[in-house]
Amino acid sequence: MVSLQSMSIESPEADNDLTVPQEYSNLAQVFSPTRATQLPPHRDWDYAITLKEGTVPPRCRVYPLSQEEEKARFHSTLHLSSIRKCLLCQEEGQGIEAMHGLSGTQQPVGAISSYLVLPYGLATAPSIFQAYINEVLREYLGRSLIIYIDDILIYSSSWDQPMHDIWAVLCILLQNHLYCKLEKCEFHHKEVSFLGYIICKGSVRMQPCKMEAVRDGPTPQTHRELQRFLGFDNFCRCFIKSFSMVARPLTDLLHGAAKRLKWGPEAEKSFLEQKEAFSTAPVLQQPDPGKPFMVEVDALDVGVGVILSQHQGKARQLKPVAYFSRKLSPMERN
Repeated sequence: MVSLQSMSIESPEADNDLTVPQEYSNLAQVFSPTRATQLPPHRDWDYAITLKEGTVPPRCRVYPLSQEEEKARFHSTLHLSSIRKCLLCQEEGQGIEAMHGLSGTQQPVGAISSYLVLPYGLATAPSIFQAYINEVLREYLGRSLIIYIDDILIYSSSWDQPMHDIWAVLCILLQNHLYCKLEKCEFHHKEVSFLGYIICKGSVRMQPCKMEAVRDGPTPQTHRELQRFLGFDNFCRCFIKSFSMVARPLTDLLHGAAKRLKWGPEAEKSFLEQKEAFSTAPVLQQPDPGKPFMVEVDALDVGVGVILSQHQGKARQLKPVAYFSRKLSPMERN
């Protein structure tokens, strides 16, 4: 437990371009861009690659809202700076991720260099850092705080509680030589942007810029462009009714060995329907376990879809809580 009364903090560094909120001015060091670029100390979590046959890298779950967040009225976000430099690589494992110098780089051609800090691009790097930051902030995790890699969300139903929690979290980060990008942090807002979503009390919706990117995006011309379009759409599928069935003509184009897209009327219709769906994507309400749910189902020859809704508010309007859909496999279609 962090004691705010007894915590001794050094005087803030003179970073003239920082404008730290007055409540956290004594912790200005945690937003220092200079310190964020320095090598970290050795920790129990120094990064190492342990080669074990048959192991699969763990995945981080896509961010869900919890029941505690549903009641929150005030939100703050912190963005960690240079997480690649937060963990050192163990010396005995540095040779595994060594690489040859390439033409056009600062390293001599043919020279072998090893990473001193957590490298980008390795499959296990995100999960290692996620486990480390969870351990550092485990006292507040799930109670008033959510972490996804380098993004931290602090939420509270009262005005005073988030100030206490933010102060405590900043103290812990500073003690562990972890720093934040002040320009990407938000303090004491009723509505914040987090992991591609807009979060406010009791609801979550897509960011307008994400909706505009889909609406104004050009027609895919190659497999790679179509994969990029569908990958982004799939991230936001929880807002779209019967997404799998709407997107089926486009996903079918990726099957087979053909190198060129066979873009026909059915694919064009699916593309335009997805654009329209994302332009009018609804706000998903947070479910109330104490109220009854309404389930609407739909089944076609190519897929199934479900809408989960609840009557909410004084007007008792039926509002969507969640969407689910999936394509049927060839065996299921028979």
